Amino acid sequence: MNIKSRGPIEIADSIYWLGAGHESDFLQFNSFLIYREEKGIIIDPGPRKYFREIFEAASSIAPIEDISAMVLSNQDPEVCSSLTSWEEMGFNGTYICHWRSAMFIEAFGLLSPFFKVADGDPEEQDPFLSLKFIPYPYLHTPGVILTYDRRTGTLFSSDLFGGFGYSRDLYAEEDYLKKVLYYHRKFIPPRKGRAAALKDLEALGLNRICPHHGCIIDRDLERYFTVSEGESAPLLNEEQDLKERELQEAEKLILGRDKTLVDPLTGLYNSLFLEKFMPEFLSNHESG
Repeated sequence: MNIKSRGPIEIADSIYWLGAGHESDFLQFNSFLIYREEKGIIIDPGPRKYFREIFEAASSIAPIEDISAMVLSNQDPEVCSSLTSWEEMGFNGTYICHWRSAMFIEAFGLLSPFFKVADGDPEEQDPFLSLKFIPYPYLHTPGVILTYDRRTGTLFSSDLFGGFGYSRDLYAEEDYLKKVLYYHRKFIPPRKGRAAALKDLEALGLNRICPHHGCIIDRDLERYFTVSEGESAPLLNEEQDLKERELQEAEKLILGRDKTLVDPLTGLYNSLFLEKFMPEFLSNHESG
């Protein structure tokens, strides 16, 4: 299946996409569940806005008593603002996150304990199933971890390889690389050592990449590892690949600053808006 719908959708052996990739969201969210041997781990439990949907998807696979841990790739609200709701529904496992993120997430007043990932060798930080937690600070916050599942070759990549754009696609299509480049330009500042870090990730021998935003990447993975450091990355020099009209115009729409799309008298969207956005809207909402 290549179309986002209500979760869960099995994307690999014992790994499920839970949601909530709504095509009406310019910034979409992905939450995942690993469930093996009656033990479950949720990767990025998601925003409070979609808690009910994600909770019901997870519960259809594993009872809340079997959820032993939640991985929080960073401190952002779309990753962890639902945590108190999970505890209200009975979660009493462990939160796994970088120690810097933990300082902020603890402000929720949570009851469950934390496993705090430190900087250093991630091989020493693996008490859960076959998972490896990889600190990746300043991508784009100081306390980021990526999660690698050895059993299936799956990398849960947080914001890395995330993408913008209205879409019903669960898996990355040909145009997704452009969306990744656009997202990286807006949210992931260049940092020293990123190229080397990406080489280390590529060397893991991945079968798929699951970012928190956008689409799952399960083919042509090597193309995405060219998104490295600043102007040294060939794809970042191809300015024409970054000039996506849909993405740039949607950004203006979010900011409310594209006055050409609004009737000056009524303040309502005009015919130009319908001409630009309705075809895309209708194609995204066709049945199937």
